[in-house]
Amino acid sequence: MRFARASFALALTTLAGAALAQPTISSLVKRNQWVPDIGFVTTVDAIAVNNNGWWLVESDTDHADTNADRVLIRNGVVHVRENDAVPPSPAAISSFDSVNLNNNGDTGWNLFLRNTGSTSNDSGIYFNTTLLIQESMLSTAEDFTQGTPYIGFFECKTNDNNEILVVASVDDPAIATSVDRAIVVLRYDAGAGTFTEEVWAKEGDFPPGIVDGTQVVDFGTGTENFAFANDGRVMAAASLTGATATNGGLWIESTLIARKGDESPIAGRTYTDLGTSTKLDMNNNGDYVFKATISGDAATNLILVRNGQLFKQEGDPVPGVAGETIVSFGTGPVRITDNGDVVWWAQFTGDTTTNTALFINNTLLVRRGVTVIDGEVLTTVSGTTGTGGITEGFTISDNGRYIVFRGVTSPTGVGAFMIDMGGGCLADFNGSGGTPDDADVAAFFDAWNDGDTSADVNGSGGTPDDADVAYFFDRWNAGC
Repeated sequence: MRFARASFALALTTLAGAALAQPTISSLVKRNQWVPDIGFVTTVDAIAVNNNGWWLVESDTDHADTNADRVLIRNGVVHVRENDAVPPSPAAISSFDSVNLNNNGDTGWNLFLRNTGSTSNDSGIYFNTTLLIQESMLSTAEDFTQGTPYIGFFECKTNDNNEILVVASVDDPAIATSVDRAIVVLRYDAGAGTFTEEVWAKEGDFPPGIVDGTQVVDFGTGTENFAFANDGRVMAAASLTGATATNGGLWIESTLIARKGDESPIAGRTYTDLGTSTKLDMNNNGDYVFKATISGDAATNLILVRNGQLFKQEGDPVPGVAGETIVSFGTGPVRITDNGDVVWWAQFTGDTTTNTALFINNTLLVRRGVTVIDGEVLTTVSGTTGTGGITEGFTISDNGRYIVFRGVTSPTGVGAFMIDMGGGCLADFNGSGGTPDDADVAAFFDAWNDGDTSADVNGSGGTPDDADVAYFFDRWNAGC
């Protein structure tokens, strides 16, 4: 949909054929967990994970000061806290939005602010804690009318090239409405401390692949409504002007992937709900997946589509659960790894205490009422908004090794949990295979003494330090 830029070719990979390793599950953050010097965890909110297994979990605590009780935990340590000072002075963080983590360990996100003196400038786009754009600033993007201000921000995503995709609200004088939606790409040069802006698409544009005069009305603003690849490709959902039967669609760059009213992968059955609420994902190779509702039999009208082909359908048998059939894919996300593996959630027929699960391809990963974590039964598996207080269900690393999901265990309550699909051993530092040994210790300390980033094994960022040594030996003593 980037009208001023040539479209990328859709280079689609095939589904990985290799068998998946036996997964392991660990707890990251749970209700009533102690956060040193702050308080006990009361909620688990946004989550992120990257290819290194580094993770972020946003949590609220019972700290007495409600203006300083929310934290962002990174690899077990408080990374950023509500009320931390950020530029411009005297601004401080009011709340976090767009929690994400690229494979370099960086985050481009929207932070809500206090102490700015006005509600018209109380949010901003930051690279980690470096301010790029504050609400009310004027855009320099060529595709906006000169003098167009940013008046709000929704979700962001950051790729490994320090590019940040921002779903923003602006007030472009050339667009009739006073609040105009746009998708903007920021390209940040960390060395120079500068960035450029490019409008990928905006309200009022004529979308590629449609010749009937239809225009863009809005874009999906949730983290599950758009995707951003390392080569800069964007996939997004948009609502359109025109007849209700055709007023929505999905694009990768300037390629129309699907439009409401088009025939689905099932002959004779059309898409009935594509638009701003569509849950989708795209990997770094251009493979994509999305949820859709189609016309026809209501008992089989929910589908998952991967690369234009039917992946799963309501009424299909449930992988790993004999005799039951799928009844819903929930209102949460669907994800696709760089290998083309699809991570998905489903509700199915049968006992209501065990009838939801998380899957990768045709492998069941965790199941409500069956999976046990830390000696407690998992009573809620994330996948639908508002279930068990969970509104952001699960996320994956690009390489598919790590899956972080939110769930509820009994009796502790809500938590964030990580599934490790296997594929490596951190303590086997020299990559020789087998049980980690003294040669791995020597290789680690060689890297550590050189200040090599590979020795930042706890993912805290900066020069490797004593905490990395402790983390390495924890894994070495554990045998991996």
